[in-house]
Amino acid sequence: MLNIKPHITEKSVNLVKASKYTYLVPRGAKKSEIEEIIFRTFKVKPLEINIICEKSLSIMRQGKTRSIRGLKKAIVTIGKKDSLPGFEIATEEAAKEKKKVPTEASESIGKVKAEK
Repeated sequence: MLNIKPHITEKSVNLVKASKYTYLVPRGAKKSEIEEIIFRTFKVKPLEINIICEKSLSIMRQGKTRSIRGLKKAIVTIGKKDSLPGFEIATEEAAKEKKKVPTEASESIGKVKAEK
């Protein structure tokens, strides 16, 4: 069984609004295996799966060469009505943005503009 982890970045949080969820997957994982794991784990059938492979990097620091291991990410698209756990932060932020209450300063600015 594959081990997948949510990959939470600013870009992936913005993709949640479009029902696209980003996961880190093992380098040998195939789309069919990822689809099966998503369905077994979350009981949601993915509409589309896109794979992104990032290359490994070699960095020289203080005279020593170090390598940074590359990543393999899966962007899973699901239906608009479905949601996947692990990205609750994104949905909470979106709810807070919708419920913003105007502050006293913005109200006074609106009054000044109305008077002119």
